[in-house]
Amino acid sequence: MKPRSRLSYLRYAAFLLAPAAALLWSAAGCEGAEGLLTQVRLVPPREPPAFYSGSLYDAMATRDYSPAELFGPSAARSHSGKLYPVGTYPNAEKCGACHASIHDNWKRTLHARAAIDPWYLKTRELFAAENPRGELALRSCAGCHAPVALMQGEVGLYNKEAESSLEGVGCSFCHTVEDTTGPNGGYVSHPERPRRYRGGGDPLFSGRPGLARRLLMAFPAAHKSDLRPEWMKGLEASKLCRSCHDQVVNGVYVQSVYQEWLASDYARRGVSCQDCHFTPGPAPEEVSGRIVNGYGRKRNIKPHVLTGASTHVGPGSGENVGALRAALGMEVERKGATLTVWVENKHAGHSVPAGAGDLRQLWLEVIGWDAQGNVVFSSGKLDRAGYLDRGAAVFHQVIVDEDGNPLRRHDVWRAASIEEDTRLSPHEKRPLRYDLPVSAATVRVRLLWRDAHADFVSGVLKKDPLSVPVVELKRWSSNGTRVIR
Repeated sequence: MKPRSRLSYLRYAAFLLAPAAALLWSAAGCEGAEGLLTQVRLVPPREPPAFYSGSLYDAMATRDYSPAELFGPSAARSHSGKLYPVGTYPNAEKCGACHASIHDNWKRTLHARAAIDPWYLKTRELFAAENPRGELALRSCAGCHAPVALMQGEVGLYNKEAESSLEGVGCSFCHTVEDTTGPNGGYVSHPERPRRYRGGGDPLFSGRPGLARRLLMAFPAAHKSDLRPEWMKGLEASKLCRSCHDQVVNGVYVQSVYQEWLASDYARRGVSCQDCHFTPGPAPEEVSGRIVNGYGRKRNIKPHVLTGASTHVGPGSGENVGALRAALGMEVERKGATLTVWVENKHAGHSVPAGAGDLRQLWLEVIGWDAQGNVVFSSGKLDRAGYLDRGAAVFHQVIVDEDGNPLRRHDVWRAASIEEDTRLSPHEKRPLRYDLPVSAATVRVRLLWRDAHADFVSGVLKKDPLSVPVVELKRWSSNGTRVIR
């Protein structure tokens, strides 16, 4: 028999002593008022206190908490019914290593900034301050603005979220949604659905992404089916958008983009949300390119530009302005003292403004000058403080609280009813008439847009309303009998 080394003896001794150590630990844990096990217990109470900071995963993920306790009041749920550890969702840079052009498109969108948008952060501070549940109520916001943070238990005013959580609505979140259940973040997230592929390569998690990428391209079928299942194609894919772009508060649809689309002829004609918002214009168009850079032939693809309403936040705001201009139409006719303006929703498959109709401003400005250049008629002009005159023709939504007061801070958690909705429905062409003075020799009509009205900018953002740009979408001018468009 060979003599044992000192290391072997130590290992053998540790093996023999382990049960004794366990017994001693168990006995110590039963001694005293609470014992050592209680002293090191890190699990928070069933209802974590307001302003609890940091990821809840280590403390809560393995315990018997209901999904409502983990994710409520958001309707979002995880496939496992529990929180996922930080890092479960790879960041978008991993996806961009292969899908470079699509990743570049996404980086320019508001979806990429949903969790860090200053307007969102200010609004959620207000929400936490006014809600009895305090910081816990922010889960209802995070379900759509920061879904990865919600799934990983990182939601809070003072938390340090992981890099992938700060990406807002990113690749690994959308492409691992298992099912949708309705509005208010009604989705089931399943980030563990992607399988490890044949050949051992998974470029999303591998320590050798270059080799993993080549192996994956040799066997791409599993990757395709895992990250874009059949339900995520055609009209069914619009349900993914419903989860966040329909919002019901106190029984009131404060956002109803999916419902508006569903009632339109776009849905009847088979035009999905993605057909318009993942394209360079307001129509179902695609571009020629490669889904995976350097692989395969060119084909028609959806470039993930995700056009939206914001006209000044983020590098993609220029595309949003172009989409708004293309979606809307304006015609003007002057007969004597009567001016008629037709404003049309030509190419949007939902009402315009969409989404936060209580926040966005779309309106007509009509100015008339006499022969000497003096203003003799004015409607829809901003004053020096950035407020719109009350007589303006505005296309918006007015949500009121239970006392009938308009909600002017985007504080939709207090919604009781919709008092007014003057937004433009799909294909609606609405006439507006103005009685001009005879002295109006020159008339100018402009269709204008602003991302938020003055009350929100001054009251919530604490900024000068004039700091939010006014965008001219359409213009018409007449000088006597001469029309200038």
